[in-house]
Parts: sequence; structure tokens; C-alpha cells
Amino acid sequence: MRKLPLFPTLGDSLKKTFKELYSSMGFSFLLSLLWFTAYLPIIFVFISIYFNPTLLSKVKQPGDIFVLFFGMSLVCTIWNGLVAGPVTTALYGIYENRKGDYPSTRMFFQIFKKCYTRSAGVHFVYSLVVTALLLNFVIIFTRPNVLMLIAGIISLYMLFFLALLQFYFHPLLFLDNGFKKVVKKSFLLTVDNLGLSFWYAVIIGFLPVLTLLIPQIMPVTMLVLFFIYGAFIIYIINHGFETIYAKYDE
Repeated sequence: MRKLPLFPTLGDSLKKTFKELYSSMGFSFLLSLLWFTAYLPIIFVFISIYFNPTLLSKVKQPGDIFVLFFGMSLVCTIWNGLVAGPVTTALYGIYENRKGDYPSTRMFFQIFKKCYTRSAGVHFVYSLVVTALLLNFVIIFTRPNVLMLIAGIISLYMLFFLALLQFYFHPLLFLDNGFKKVVKKSFLLTVDNLGLSFWYAVIIGFLPVLTLLIPQIMPVTMLVLFFIYGAFIIYIINHGFETIYAKYDE
């Protein structure tokens, strides 16, 4: 199996993505608006916790930290599984179908209904596993010991790999793969294209991480999230996945 060149492949995906954002501004804004609306409860939970000094100042006991984080994670897990994940899969499908047909509201709901069960299952289980690993870190910080340190290192590696894995979920779900096939193929594609998967994850996660590091720019990043970020994610996943997947069809 031939290896794809790293930076030329990334550069080509970014070029196609920004070209699509520029040439289809209205469609891109609609995709981003729907994506933002689907993720709004998760964004709200994150902002209310991370950017609320008053709330955080009330957390003094280790048990309170666990309860707060568990409640926040539970809300995000349920919402991502039931709504945000399936909506993003449907938006990906709308963009894929747009290449050969005119998108419509009816088409969106058809794709949403068709992929809902599989997409909800994959995203719920994925979010649950990520939440369990993050809660493990909270326990480690509240009760540090050698065993917890080892568990924390293992959890860190697993979180790193899971962050790369989700890049392939929406395309594989749209291609009618079942739960097991989505997990298996995502794993194999990530392992076989580790460098590309890593840099695609970096590109997608750059804006949220930048907001964490520099919270003062949040008003600007919120505008980006609202206007173009959802479309950017869908386009970069689409172009990146097609490039990677094409080499297995040759």
C-alpha cells in the first residue's frame, strides 16, 4: 500500500476546503449555523464551567470537582450521542450529496433518519469512553499514587488515539457501515495513516485549543464557530477522507 505524502496531502485538503468556503459562502454559513446549533448546549456547558470563576471558586473539595466534572461530562455525552453527532453526520451527507444533486431540507432529514441509529450509537459509546478516561484523570488528581499514575499514562495514550479515531466516523457512517465496521475501519485507517490522522486532528482542534490558551479571544472564536467552523470541519473531513480512502480502492 502506497504512503501518501504528509504535507502535500494536508495542503491539498486545506486548499480545497478554503476554496469551497469561498465559492459557497451561503451554503457554508448554513452548514455552520446548523452545526453550531447542534453543539450549542455542549458549547454552553463548556463556557459556563471554564469561563465562570465564581462557579469554580465554589469547588473546594476533591469530591466536588468529581461531581462537577461528572455532571458536565454526562450532559455532553448524552447530547453528543442523541443530537450533535447524528446531525453532523447528516450535514456531512448533505455536502457529499451536493456534489451531484441540489441539497434540500427533505434530503437532510432523509440522511438524518437513515444514519441516526448508527451515528447515535457510535457517538454515544465514543463519548462515554472519553468521559470515563477523563474522569480517571480527575480521580488521579484527587488521589495520587503509583497505580493511579500508571493508569493516567495509559489513559493519556488512549485519549490521544481516540482523538484521531473520530476523524473517520462521519464518512464511514454515511457509507452505510455498521457500528462494528465503523470502529474497526476507523481503527485501521488511523493506524495505517497515523501522521495524517494526527495533523488533521490538530487542524480541526486548533481553534478550541487556542480558545483554551487565550480565553480573551473567545468573542472572535465564537463568531468563527458560528459562521464557518462547522462547514470547515465537514469540508476538511470530506477532502481528507476521500484522499486517504481512495488509495485502498486502487
